[in-house]
Amino acid sequence: MNHVLDIYEQECDIFFLFANSTAINFYPKFGFESFDESQFKLKFNPAPNEDSTIRKLNLSNEEDLEFIKRMVLSRKPISGQFGVSNNQGLFMFYALNVFPESIYYSREDEAIIVYQQEGHTLHLYDVVSQSDVHINSLLNRIANEQTESIQFHFTPDQFTEKAQYEPMDNNDDMLFIKANFALDKNSKFCVPVLAHA
Repeated sequence: MNHVLDIYEQECDIFFLFANSTAINFYPKFGFESFDESQFKLKFNPAPNEDSTIRKLNLSNEEDLEFIKRMVLSRKPISGQFGVSNNQGLFMFYALNVFPESIYYSREDEAIIVYQQEGHTLHLYDVVSQSDVHINSLLNRIANEQTESIQFHFTPDQFTEKAQYEPMDNNDDMLFIKANFALDKNSKFCVPVLAHA
């Protein structure tokens, strides 16, 4: 850990990681603090959108796979509050192993969308784009007549005032952060789930 910090501490403003119960006493020795995340949910009544062109991406197709890699390499962080870039390795791990059937491309938004509809809840895991995406329009493209709420698995900047939030259940892993600036322990945020390591 000291070796990693020696190499990157001058280049990075923030380090974050998730630790299971066996390691929660280890990271504070290196200046990491535990933080609580919030989960954001939004009641949503989709407006019909007939102009939508959503295409499911096929990770067995070499062209689709290369397209995803290129998009992730040049992505804009999904959130100004807590977003990531340069996370191609982690994103591809999740794409190939966790969400291979849940990755789509929206031509209108020029964005890759990772989402799943479960009952009346649409789970939005990630939006990968090179520019800002109007999330409300995107939601109207991907929601269906069953959708009553959106569960965000990142910090939804455009909806943080409207969305309901509650503390994240951290039974599995605890978030630790080390930053070279003061962090507000009371801020409401969610680390993008596709950046968990």
